[in-house]
Amino acid sequence: MSSEILALVETLVVRLTGAAPVNPEWLKEKIDAAQAIVADQLQPRILRLHPADIALIADTDLNLEILADDGLVPGNLILESGATRVEDGRDTGLAQLRDAIRSDAR
Repeated sequence: MSSEILALVETLVVRLTGAAPVNPEWLKEKIDAAQAIVADQLQPRILRLHPADIALIADTDLNLEILADDGLVPGNLILESGATRVEDGRDTGLAQLRDAIRSDAR
């Protein structure tokens, strides 16, 4: 694939996903997956979310300390437990897609 087509695909995906609102169920699935990674940690867990995302999961019992982080893009999260840090969300998915497209182009 030419680099122009790859750039166009990446631009379209970023615009489409960035324009779409964050789905609360999807966000909850991402949080659950991050918690599974630190399940064996005994230290307290701290979840960092964009303030708009906190409102989306307000009625969800997560048994976590939740902190608002204006530095995060909506749809991204950071879960910390002791020395373990899990980052996930839209940016992570986009980076994986970008890497897959580029590796297929080689």
